[in-house]
Amino acid sequence: MSKIFAAAAARYSRGFGHVTTRQNIQLHFVLLSDVESAMRDLGAEGLTTREACGNAVRNITGCPYAGTSATEIFDPTPYAEALTRYFLRHRLSGSLPRKFKIAFEGCREDHAVVSINDIGWRARIVDGRRGFRVTVAGGTSIMPVSGYLLYDFLPVEDMLNVAEAVLRVFAKYGDYKHPQKNRMKFIIRQIGWESFRAKFEEELAAFRKRAQTAEARLKAIATSGGGGDARAEERVSMLEQENALLKARLETSAERTRALLDRVRFLRQQHAGEGR
Repeated sequence: MSKIFAAAAARYSRGFGHVTTRQNIQLHFVLLSDVESAMRDLGAEGLTTREACGNAVRNITGCPYAGTSATEIFDPTPYAEALTRYFLRHRLSGSLPRKFKIAFEGCREDHAVVSINDIGWRARIVDGRRGFRVTVAGGTSIMPVSGYLLYDFLPVEDMLNVAEAVLRVFAKYGDYKHPQKNRMKFIIRQIGWESFRAKFEEELAAFRKRAQTAEARLKAIATSGGGGDARAEERVSMLEQENALLKARLETSAERTRALLDRVRFLRQQHAGEGR
């Protein structure tokens, strides 16, 4: 991949690229007439510009001292990796009103500056349970603001559900017309924190309920005497697929979280072994 980046930079750009804070590689001053060829060359090697920039969930950042700091409560890297995988190619990730930034911090100090992100996760342990202090709608630039406190403590098992609900509020109520004021902080400025929190709770409840509703519909069709009816069977099949998808997104139990983290640790060990 490094070779194809270098080749594309030499052929279409200025012979070098820029590595961003969120670890994207940018090629500047590519001629419009060369864009398609450049993207095809990169795509042939499995590389894409999708969700690298634009109105998307950007790469998730974390503490630069993760796994090494003496003041670390716990290493949030596996959770950041799990949320990255969850939002990658998510149906809303590439069609938001504006960019959406997320950061994790595991230390007592806020090295990752999570408070200026759309969702900030700071590690906490309460009664032996891992979780996060969650803030939302932080930002800099015009109208700088620290994130609003959404949860003082959220168990790690609820991380994906909450992130999904926040993203849905942004996608549903964000300003798609005015790029100068279409970050999430402007929604709160317009409707107020209490209204934003109420809309978040609505989206969270609706998201959790969809799986139950799909399962109930599936059972109703299956027991309605439609056996042998091709259309009924087709509807059952479609609902089964919908139900499976919803369960995959909603299943954030401790067991699934551990499985995700075990997989992430395995991959990290594999990468470490390849680097030696």
